Amino acid sequence: MSNALAIEEKYEIVVTNYLDFEKQILDTTTSYMVRENLDYSDFFDVRLGFNIRLVNLLTAVRLYADQLSQNVQNCIPSDPNAKNVVKKLFSKEYDENKEYRFMEALRNYVQHKGLPIHMIRQGGRWTDSKSDGYLEYSMELASNLSQLEQDKIFKKSVLSELDKKIDLKISVRCYLESISNVHEASRNLISESVYSARELLKEANLPAQVVQADATSLLFEDGTFDCVYSFGVLHHIPDVEKALAEIKRVLKPGGQVMAMLYNKDSLLYGYSIVYLRGIKESLLEKLTMDELLARYSERREDNPYTKAYTKLEAKDLFSGYFKDCSAEVRYNVIDLPEQRKVKVNVPDEYELGWHLIVKGVR
Repeated sequence: MSNALAIEEKYEIVVTNYLDFEKQILDTTTSYMVRENLDYSDFFDVRLGFNIRLVNLLTAVRLYADQLSQNVQNCIPSDPNAKNVVKKLFSKEYDENKEYRFMEALRNYVQHKGLPIHMIRQGGRWTDSKSDGYLEYSMELASNLSQLEQDKIFKKSVLSELDKKIDLKISVRCYLESISNVHEASRNLISESVYSARELLKEANLPAQVVQADATSLLFEDGTFDCVYSFGVLHHIPDVEKALAEIKRVLKPGGQVMAMLYNKDSLLYGYSIVYLRGIKESLLEKLTMDELLARYSERREDNPYTKAYTKLEAKDLFSGYFKDCSAEVRYNVIDLPEQRKVKVNVPDEYELGWHLIVKGVR
């Protein structure tokens, strides 16, 4: 769950900088309402303060956007498409919101050309000409199109849709709304795996801390655990060697690893996947064996990546990182077209089960 926490922390940095920007608007407008006149030094400080807060906000969004896709990928390592999903979320906001496009271009402008705020205007007006009206104070913050046009690398497509004066209050608020849309969608992407783990532990009445992280880059110190248990995970990780190296690193000397991998020599693999899906449904005419396995290995179709191992392959794989490795075959089942995991009465000595239980010692 460390990556999920990192996502929330970086989003909170964005929100905090946005609130600082809004607070400055309220503070400055209230000050003007009371004092009415600002001298040059006061005006300079006001403009500087707004530029600082807006630059900080743009920087915070860049930090969030640059790291979000990797954080989400780390939360759900079994889905290699997670990064692309997050990138598409940002692209959707860019395509659909003019203010988002402007703020992204403005950030580039700030990085190499100049400060974002070109005009500040304060004033008040009566809400009603009658005696019971109120004097309403407001503040205008704007970027000038004429100054942005002087930047030769400012996107012409963005410039063409801007007014002569761009209202920064509206732009900033719309920008935060877009970032919040991406954040909410990213939360939804990772929430299922966190929730499922917590619910399983709760059901088993096991007190535990759920930590969501990348199996190929664990955040734990060397030699932290007496045992690492992995059930049905490693065969969904393309870089399984890196994951095994991390398991070895976090195990204490003499610590044990226990893992379940899918058995390539099983009835489920040969009958349910190769025969029923590949041959009988003719799917091997348009899919590779790897694609067929990935599509039908899980409850939900089209899992991004699955690899099955023979008993010897699994033992050799683990022997590269651990000693005293063993592999046993369990779980004699097949998948039928209308029913999954149907038990089959086959003697264990034939080793046709779907699960390989692999053990080793650090």
